Amino acid sequence: MGKRLRSLGYDVTLYDPYVEDYSTPPDGPFDLVLCTDVMEHIPRADLNSVLEYLATLSDHVLFVISLTFADALLPDGSNAHCTIESADWWLEEIRRHFPSVQTVQTRQDTAVGLITWQAQPATLARLSTVHKRRRRRAKMKTQLLLPLKVFAARLTLTRKL
Repeated sequence: MGKRLRSLGYDVTLYDPYVEDYSTPPDGPFDLVLCTDVMEHIPRADLNSVLEYLATLSDHVLFVISLTFADALLPDGSNAHCTIESADWWLEEIRRHFPSVQTVQTRQDTAVGLITWQAQPATLARLSTVHKRRRRRAKMKTQLLLPLKVFAARLTLTRKL
């Protein structure tokens, strides 16, 4: 997302401690911090210090946090998502570090979106509309493709017989 924002002309600082080119911790403050697919990788013992650090970088943080285990395993065999909790749990945890937190919709049904500022009602309504439209398209695609898949399976079975 950061690279996309850069292409749109925004001044973006990228940080990922596991990517050498982006491993230098950023110095804030920033207008906005995007924290996507990060928090579920932080061990519970380190969450407090990470959230404290994020609060020093900006009052405006967007979190997108997976609520399920990752498909990937680490070399030691443990799951890459080491802190799996409910959306309510994450909301309360982040509220301990930011005075204003609200839930926003994400593309993923298995993730929670949280922002640390009060979004305008029109913005939230627009997000909801976009989310509903995406879900409707996905449902229609599934409904349209299912008969084609059944037909293709029958054709395959017929040819084999």
